[in-house]
Amino acid sequence: MVSVEEIIRSKGITRVFHFTTTSGLLGILATWTVKSRARLPKDKYLEFIYKPNCEIRRDPDWLDYVNLSNQRINAIFFDICANRWHTDKEWCILSFAPEILTHKGVVFATTNNSYAGVRRGTGTSGLMALYAAKMGQCHSWDSGFERPSGLAPNLPTCPQAEVLYPSELSLDFLNRIFLSADEQTDVLTGQIAVLGCPEIDYEVDISVFK
Repeated sequence: MVSVEEIIRSKGITRVFHFTTTSGLLGILATWTVKSRARLPKDKYLEFIYKPNCEIRRDPDWLDYVNLSNQRINAIFFDICANRWHTDKEWCILSFAPEILTHKGVVFATTNNSYAGVRRGTGTSGLMALYAAKMGQCHSWDSGFERPSGLAPNLPTCPQAEVLYPSELSLDFLNRIFLSADEQTDVLTGQIAVLGCPEIDYEVDISVFK
């Protein structure tokens, strides 16, 4: 049977994304982990800086998972977060090594995890389901969806597909942080210096936010 590692190589998967605000990033750097929503309020260190992207989650059974996306962000959800709910915030994207897809307990969701038509799975079958030629639901208004012709082989069929990582994700697997504006570099370098974090690669690239 083909392995998750082999799928990663054959598809050309190179990165797994998590987007957050700059204040959220401070908490992530301070604890060196991206924590699930269920674990954040229990951490006294994060009590005053934690602000969830989404105030009300429609998938309460999955609160102890970190929401990630494979190869691209969920631009639909990001637009809602950045341009409706938190218009006064600056945003960044954490890019993780694809090897985290092989970790125990990782769940793959074919579309937004809150949708009724989502299909979840683990291992090779779960990951391959993200690349299906057809699926029952992709967008909230769709009852069926086909993989667009010409879509890059490393991109999931649905742009809202999710990777659900259990509990918390260590920054040991972080490859890079993407920023949306030059002004954010001073904030990030200041956070890294104050917290005494190891060296972190970062760059300004607005294209990954779209």
